[in-house]
Amino acid sequence: MPTHPMYKAEGSYSELQLSQGDILNREKMKEALAGHQDYFANAKHFRGFCVVTQSCDLVRGQLAEFIYLAVIRDVLEAFDQRDFTNGGAQSSTRDVLTKMVTHSYNKRGFFYLPKRVKSGVTTDSVVDLRVIFCIHSRTHYEQLLQARTGVLREDYAGQLGSLAAQTFSRVALPSWEDVWDDISIKDKVKELFDLIKQKHGAPAP
Repeated sequence: MPTHPMYKAEGSYSELQLSQGDILNREKMKEALAGHQDYFANAKHFRGFCVVTQSCDLVRGQLAEFIYLAVIRDVLEAFDQRDFTNGGAQSSTRDVLTKMVTHSYNKRGFFYLPKRVKSGVTTDSVVDLRVIFCIHSRTHYEQLLQARTGVLREDYAGQLGSLAAQTFSRVALPSWEDVWDDISIKDKVKELFDLIKQKHGAPAP
């Protein structure tokens, strides 16, 4: 089976250097996580981990003090019954899936990893960017290298980093209803739509 374009082929990357988007085996990470990250080490629904730290901060000799990892989950376990309770939920779920598989922004912070056993991704999975923790780089760098099973191509790793940035840089704003008491968002959208249509001379329905 050909290598999925997201993943680098074996032998095409340095075995001595970590990079953003590296896939890490959970079992091989247990020793590094023991004591201070026991939950992540033992939670079986976390199928593995993915390096979120930028590659420039993983270069030997100029390491960032901590390396940030996100958990990897099976796609089937990332969604639950609430995603299918009614037509609205199902429509929203389809939208999330579409954005997920195309690696576009989605509010859940899911970064899609297609199945590739050679890269350590044994089922269609997601990097869940809502669940991130850190590990000390100088103490555990070699252990992370030994646990690595796959490497994302640079452009996909960059998109992973971009999605992580979007997930944590959103600013919380009050809801429309809290700000406006005299007009609903539905009415405001209709008003703007009608004004734009009028400006461009669209024929009346």
